[in-house]
Amino acid sequence: MDRHELRDGTVLELEDLTEAQRRHLAAAWAAYERGQPFNDFMNEWMHNGGPPFFEGGDVRGGRRLLGAEVVAAPLWKVLQDLSLRLGVAQGQLRDEPGAAAALPHGRHGGLPS
Repeated sequence: MDRHELRDGTVLELEDLTEAQRRHLAAAWAAYERGQPFNDFMNEWMHNGGPPFFEGGDVRGGRRLLGAEVVAAPLWKVLQDLSLRLGVAQGQLRDEPGAAAALPHGRHGGLPS
């Protein structure tokens, strides 16, 4: 998968993802398609994602902090989008404009639209 359309219609180009990032995204996509519970998805795929995801991350006080370059990266944006979709579908988040901005950035433990 070389692109992903976010809920707001923005299309992200994914051809520059590394092989490790592609594997991570493919596994996260499979979890999304299985309907993995929202909190489990957040913890497993967004916050404990390992090197392909947290390159450049920083840990302070037991909490992982993400640099601006990580949060701006297509991989983060796609995973955030999938998390939002799961959260809304499972009744964990309200479906409203700007909901993606309310998802936590680093506080918690491929893609058709």
